[in-house]
Amino acid sequence: MPGNYTVTVGVMDDDGGVTIGEPTVLVKNTADLILTKTVNPDPASVGEHMTYTMIVTNQGPDLARNVILMDILPANVEIVSATPADTSRNPLPPEIYNYGLTDADAVMADGVINWFLGDVPAGQTYRVDLVVKTHQQGPIKNIAIVMSDELDPNIENNRAEVVSTVGWLPDGPDLQAQTVTLDTVCKQGKNGAKCTASMRVLVANRGNQTANSFVYSVYLSNDNHLSPDDMKLFTKRVKKMAPLQVKWQQQKIQTPPGFTTTGKFLIAVVDEGNLVFEGNETNNILVNGPLP
Repeated sequence: MPGNYTVTVGVMDDDGGVTIGEPTVLVKNTADLILTKTVNPDPASVGEHMTYTMIVTNQGPDLARNVILMDILPANVEIVSATPADTSRNPLPPEIYNYGLTDADAVMADGVINWFLGDVPAGQTYRVDLVVKTHQQGPIKNIAIVMSDELDPNIENNRAEVVSTVGWLPDGPDLQAQTVTLDTVCKQGKNGAKCTASMRVLVANRGNQTANSFVYSVYLSNDNHLSPDDMKLFTKRVKKMAPLQVKWQQQKIQTPPGFTTTGKFLIAVVDEGNLVFEGNETNNILVNGPLP
């Protein structure tokens, strides 16, 4: 069991005398935290929004208490939003250097954002999305680190970084979904439970021209490939999106009995039917999954 324990130690000298000591020993749990990090889109354009997605997993074997996720924000971006909302923004803490951070990284960073995730049981996964706006051309390095109160047998997988490229706008409209999420809430009624699925999609036009009148849809799939058998959750039409415009779209639906999302995939399709002529048609589909 973790905690502070007093150990009684006796040492006998050559004359037969005994010296007694009672040091306090701190016993910790063992929890292997793993952090992965991705960025979308990459490459991005100057002035465009980029989404950093961080996944924290406790590989166990024990509960990880007081888990903190820290993101070292690059100096040439600004925060647009965070899900969940970031709880603080502080100078770089000294202990962050234990995870491979260099002085050069610290100079380039504009402080660190902390998410206090609380206690994370073994086997549980936690997701954080951070949306930023780019301000200048060139490579952008973003570093994140996760730590807890427990003994971590492998701190090398507690650190994740991505380097993305920021350049000029693509020629013409360039539509894509940058984030897609789903949350289900159930309420018990007289005739049983009624559940509502709430979906959020971040739609962007990454090009240098306006996109007029297009459709996007969200599907629920058993795998990460779109097929005719997938369940269409909703479809929406957007009248117009200006260059570099980003829109959060939200939709709620009443779910049928037996509806479940565990282990399935969300697939967002932007410009379904190819109504808008784009120079790049390969980035219109975004997959999120498997869902917890």
